[in-house]
Amino acid sequence: MMRPRFLLFLTVVAVLAGCALERKPVDDAEKNLNTAVNSVNASNEDVTRFIYFVPEEQDLIEAELSPGILSRNEFLPENDLMLFATADWETAADQIANNQAQALLIHHAALAAVNQAELQTFFEGKGLVVAGIGIPGLELAQFLGYPALFTSTWSADDGYTTPYYFYLYSLEISGSQAEIDRLQALGWRPGEALPSGVVVSDSVGVGYGASTDSLLGNGRITPMFRLIAAHGQN
Repeated sequence: MMRPRFLLFLTVVAVLAGCALERKPVDDAEKNLNTAVNSVNASNEDVTRFIYFVPEEQDLIEAELSPGILSRNEFLPENDLMLFATADWETAADQIANNQAQALLIHHAALAAVNQAELQTFFEGKGLVVAGIGIPGLELAQFLGYPALFTSTWSADDGYTTPYYFYLYSLEISGSQAEIDRLQALGWRPGEALPSGVVVSDSVGVGYGASTDSLLGNGRITPMFRLIAAHGQN
């Protein structure tokens, strides 16, 4: 197995007018997933929520990646963060739609239960940070509709041979919505160069980020949460 390594890409592109451009079962305490799973009071409006979307079949969740393990990470309460785990997509989508979540973590065994169209809307329109746990980076970027955000030096994802890793992406688009719509209708997506001959006629700004790291070893959950929080602040 290749040695896991950390990659951080946080790129801001300003486009101005006139420019061309070993699985283990989880314990019984985690059977009820539609609940906040750390000690932070869910009614506290100052608390930022991360949603962890997991499979209904809980024996598919590796013990080290269980909601209970992740929620006990000290970085969360120290930074007024909480982890909410659910296996119900409608529950997750409702919280995101109502601006109750800054980030969505998706367990690799739960990706098939995600409504792709809704997730793409949240990613584009709400600045939702999306992290895939054990999901190959290119696959996740394609699922979000932005394959160009996958900028790893690995040609695919052969570097990670276990599910103990993450990729996360963030996106912020600003400026003229009409111009953004026009450019996207011409085939442009953030992270890509503009199609040949296309000129931007109004102000458009794009900020996007991508990060990856291994989750193997003690303390590796903390860097993931730290990066998610950082992406959400940009």
